[in-house]
Amino acid sequence: MRKSEAPLEHCFDNQKFCMHSWCYKLQAIEKGLPYESPPRRPFFNKEQDMHIYKQLQDIFDKFGSVESIKKSMHLFETQLNEALNQAIGQTCPKFKLLGTSMTLTTRVSKVLFVRNIGYKGYYAQVFEALRINQQDCKQHYFDTAITRINRNKIRNYSGKMSTG
Repeated sequence: MRKSEAPLEHCFDNQKFCMHSWCYKLQAIEKGLPYESPPRRPFFNKEQDMHIYKQLQDIFDKFGSVESIKKSMHLFETQLNEALNQAIGQTCPKFKLLGTSMTLTTRVSKVLFVRNIGYKGYYAQVFEALRINQQDCKQHYFDTAITRINRNKIRNYSGKMSTG
């Protein structure tokens, strides 16, 4: 029997193929403690639930084969996929209809562009394509930010003066 069948056998209360790191029953046995499975995840009985076992066994035979496991060992990282999905989800919220215009394509392209060349490279290329001087743009941003900060300082100071 292969190690890939351990989850199936574990569900039917056979810990022969389980690993100590994830099987709470094995951990309890080693400590000499009784183990009761959680009420929402009871162990199945092979004799009484043979039809369930056979259905699951067919699935494990299909997807637990060496060929299937090798197919799942691709070079792509699932963490990267999750990060891209999250970034696209932030720029293209599901509650907005963006599929009927170029907005969706533009937003997804921006996420991919930033992922591939970084924020600095992305904005450098955008500024270059639009013939915008980066120094002027940065100076305008800093001037606006400093003005906003000073305005907030004045508001906070005058608020303290009136309540004090």
